[in-house]
Amino acid sequence: YHDGLGVKQDYHEAVKWYEKSAELGYDTAMCNLGVMFKYGRGVKQDYTEAIKWFAKSAELGDSDAMYCLGLMYHDGLGVKQDYQKAKEWYEKAAELGNASAMENLGAMYEDGRGVDQDYQKAKEWYEKAAELGKASAMENLGAMYENGRGVDQDYQKAFEWHKKAAELNVVEAIVSLAYFYRVGKVVTKDYQKAFELYEKAAKLGNTKAMLSQYFMYLYGEVGKLDYRKAKELFENTKKAGAALARLDFAPEFSERYEDPVFKKSLKKVY
Repeated sequence: YHDGLGVKQDYHEAVKWYEKSAELGYDTAMCNLGVMFKYGRGVKQDYTEAIKWFAKSAELGDSDAMYCLGLMYHDGLGVKQDYQKAKEWYEKAAELGNASAMENLGAMYEDGRGVDQDYQKAKEWYEKAAELGKASAMENLGAMYENGRGVDQDYQKAFEWHKKAAELNVVEAIVSLAYFYRVGKVVTKDYQKAFELYEKAAKLGNTKAMLSQYFMYLYGEVGKLDYRKAKELFENTKKAGAALARLDFAPEFSERYEDPVFKKSLKKVY
């Protein structure tokens, strides 16, 4: 009922069955009830009630519930924000093999939230999560190798991790991979491949990809300059809420070019 598999999706009915299962001591059902209360699915949103069910499930050893408790403390939902408690719950979940908790521990060490910033530890947690198939952790590893955080900068390894994550449809990884093809970093420069990847990410709602497509059209990187298409992409990016898609943003790029014809062409887009 929750996912609408074989039946019409019905959160209220899902809650009813989760409650029946929880009454019989099923820890996963308790965790799922916590999720329903957290997001207000089939019930009135109630963070306190969500925490209650997460805690009950965690007491029975459910690692997903431990991870969810970590999130509640991390984000300050229903409780005072407490990075230390978030870390403790993430660690408990990670000890039980929860990849999402491992990734979040990596993020805490990378950003220095509740812990001293430590890129090496961040990398280690991302690696553990990636080994368990956590796609977003793969993308985080790609970014660490690309920027030389906790590791020697290595574009080849960065590309490999971006590629693995992109194959699992992590939209940020798809954008990262597109950039590598666009500038020819450790791969042969391929504007068409880059554009196709940006297009894939744009369809998933990524505004950075939309904006990149816009500039590829504007710079003539995908065939003949197409001002109409560039304008269309730019407007779509604005509608999607991209902070960079301001009417005064694109002209900044004209400074890269000394060609007065190109500078003049920018104005056609507006």
